[in-house]
Amino acid sequence: MTNESSGISLREARRTLTQRAVTAKDSAADQLISTAERIRAEALKLDDESLIQQSQQVSRSLERAAVYLHGHTFDQMT
Repeated sequence: MTNESSGISLREARRTLTQRAVTAKDSAADQLISTAERIRAEALKLDDESLIQQSQQVSRSLERAAVYLHGHTFDQMT
């Protein structure tokens, strides 16, 4: 393998890893949003005002984390 071809392979590997990391980050953000929705729905079924308020707080925190992940690159997070 020549230096040029190894450079291309390293570039391709880096690009692939970066794309996978971005996909994982976006998936994690989407899962946070889904979890927030499920927590709210389950709390509403129980009809307990204290539990509903707590679930709202947890859900908002999860949603803020999701917004942060969606809105920032890895470079911005480090």
